[in-house]
Amino acid sequence: MSRSERLEDGETKLDEQRLYGERYYLRDYPVPYERNEHWLQFFGTIAERVVADLAPKTALDAGCAMGLFVEQLVARGVDASGIDISEYAIANAPETIRDRLRVGSLTNPLDGRYDVITCIEVIEHLPPNDGRRAVANLCTATDRILFSSIPDGYEEPTHLNVQPPETWSVWFATHDFFRAVEYDASYISPWAVMYERRPARISELVREYDRAHARLRNEVQQLRQSILKLTDDDAGEDARRRLEDELEAREQLVRALQEQIFVMRDTVMGLEAKVGAIAGEREWYAAAAESREAAVKQLEQLLASRTWRAASRLLAPYRRVRGRLER
Repeated sequence: MSRSERLEDGETKLDEQRLYGERYYLRDYPVPYERNEHWLQFFGTIAERVVADLAPKTALDAGCAMGLFVEQLVARGVDASGIDISEYAIANAPETIRDRLRVGSLTNPLDGRYDVITCIEVIEHLPPNDGRRAVANLCTATDRILFSSIPDGYEEPTHLNVQPPETWSVWFATHDFFRAVEYDASYISPWAVMYERRPARISELVREYDRAHARLRNEVQQLRQSILKLTDDDAGEDARRRLEDELEAREQLVRALQEQIFVMRDTVMGLEAKVGAIAGEREWYAAAAESREAAVKQLEQLLASRTWRAASRLLAPYRRVRGRLER
């Protein structure tokens, strides 16, 4: 089925080229989405951090719109490219990098592999099933994904798949991608995260998550105490609100980490079950091999025995007659 038409609630067809045309980019954004000072500064800041922190040689911006982030990465020496569903956006990309962009859907497999893939405020625009396919396709094309998807924003009519952070973490974990808890991706958005492919170190991941969870819980407790002190001291309302906002952000991250810890532990239990099954199969094969060796030894002993040699001599004439009859 073509992605140029999408079903919303199973009934209304969404014409994606109409939805993500000129009006969407120039009127529906608080700041018109075009090559202006605001967006150049925004994507330039992100590009600076990506290059400084991750040093990618190749990169893909999944949901690149007009390629403004691709442009900033290329300017910093990265072999970057982009993909987006909007023909309007790609047609209005800067000419210098337009050949690096293509119209396409993240629900289809991606070509090539990349040192890092960025996916900034994109997957929430896809219905949930398409979102899962998009996540799977991203995970096959890289080992490192910078991901951001707003956890609210329900008022936006094109947001078909708004999810809390822990849901995304579970979706990525099914492909062996886990949150890099020590990496701060808030230069993209307050809810941005980096996921890394780390399938072989489950116990270490659990330890990292528990350590980050304990640190954040300590921060939450300190913030609560600060808020209580501000209330007791009748301090400024602005300061109290800032602390409350920071507390809420930390509590959301704590909840996300708790969910991820549960996923990790379920994964460990699943691996332990597999190990047990493999151990059982290994014991069965070992027993079968021992039985075979015992049977071979018994056969060798029989062939070497005087009884077998005597029987073989007595049966020799019968075998000769049978051989002539068969010819």
